[in-house]
Amino acid sequence: MKRMLGVLVAITMLMAITGTAFGGASISKDCLEEKSISWTASYEEQILEFDVAPQEIDGVTMFPLRDMLEQMGYFVEWDGTTRSVEISKDAQWTKITIGENSYFKNKMAPTPLSHAPILVENRTMVPAEFFPVILDKGLEIEKNHVIWYDDEYAI
Repeated sequence: MKRMLGVLVAITMLMAITGTAFGGASISKDCLEEKSISWTASYEEQILEFDVAPQEIDGVTMFPLRDMLEQMGYFVEWDGTTRSVEISKDAQWTKITIGENSYFKNKMAPTPLSHAPILVENRTMVPAEFFPVILDKGLEIEKNHVIWYDDEYAI
């Protein structure tokens, strides 16, 4: 119960109460809300590099997927035909589709999050809660620095 409460508190801190899914799966940099927040992130005490900066879109903080996950040891495969991404590490598997607010976790029923995945500068962006809810990563937020852990959720 504490674990779920921790996730909900973290999600509430990061996200607006509701997010909207984009019907069109990609947006240009010119269409993004300009925010002065500059995000940094780390995983297991290693700083993660972004190829596209995290951005607030429709009130939801979105993070680039591929570079961050590959730095965490995940295998990430893009399917341009279906506009989907398959993610795996050991026995863990998930699949997301651009523009669809349904995130699969280990081949179970899809879960909606605060925002559908989108493309920004040809990079897949997902809401921050993707990491704790779908990948079971611990999450801690210190100002504009996000920390992900392999441990249980930080409260």
